[in-house]
Amino acid sequence: MITSLKDEVGRVIAYCEWRLVGQSGYDREDGEYVWINDCWVHEDYRSTNKFNRIIDEILRAVPTAKWGYFVRGKYGFRKKIFSREQFERRRSAYDALIKEN
Repeated sequence: MITSLKDEVGRVIAYCEWRLVGQSGYDREDGEYVWINDCWVHEDYRSTNKFNRIIDEILRAVPTAKWGYFVRGKYGFRKKIFSREQFERRRSAYDALIKEN
């Protein structure tokens, strides 16, 4: 799936390509893992927590997910794994921004 965010003019300012997979890494509708294949945020919006908004959208779409992972090319292509609780912390950080405004 692709999750994208647009500005008020309709231009894409952030997107994330992800899949719901099982323990083996293959696509499953009831999978427990979110594989994040690619993520991008426009440089003008990087300090505005758009990634937290994308995480929020993903977690709303797949309530069965317990883990999320991606490959960090910047650090020798090692995998980084996050639990749902860690993703929820980023998600709640986004929710706090909504409540303040």
